[in-house]
Amino acid sequence: MVTLKSQEYAFPDKSVLVNHVYSRLDNPTLVKVQKSLYLLWAYYSATYGTLYPCGDVDIEYPKALFKPDFRAWRYGPVDETVYAEQKSESFSKETAKEYIPSKPWDTEVISFVNDLLKDTNKVNDFGLVARTHQDKSWSSVYKEGERYIAIDPKEIKSEYINKIKEASVV
Repeated sequence: MVTLKSQEYAFPDKSVLVNHVYSRLDNPTLVKVQKSLYLLWAYYSATYGTLYPCGDVDIEYPKALFKPDFRAWRYGPVDETVYAEQKSESFSKETAKEYIPSKPWDTEVISFVNDLLKDTNKVNDFGLVARTHQDKSWSSVYKEGERYIAIDPKEIKSEYINKIKEASVV
């Protein structure tokens, strides 16, 4: 058996993924990009982030899509690091670059990312806000008027593992 080891994060440089998100969304607003990043991180962590190598040739996927910095803000989870860069206009649709896979596990990961972005692209900003407000990992820590309340990534991952289990029950 050959096991291909990966790194801790699929995107050690979060800005590479953010640029990819900007390149794939029709209208990459601050809200849409933030909610897309949150949902990407949550679903990735609960799926690929829990896989272990098995079989003849396996790929060990990174445990997380990127290093999260999610905070509970009024309109849902926000990655504060990315938000600061967005506000300084570090990203735009015009300058965004689509990510080209280069590692053994990249093709599968970017396919996952693109599939989820197709879904978030179809939903307006406040539909995404309403969707992320349903998450206990956000609602259990959010306090009206406060914006810098950290959301525990372990709580997000646990919640999404449970969501996936519930959705797969036949």
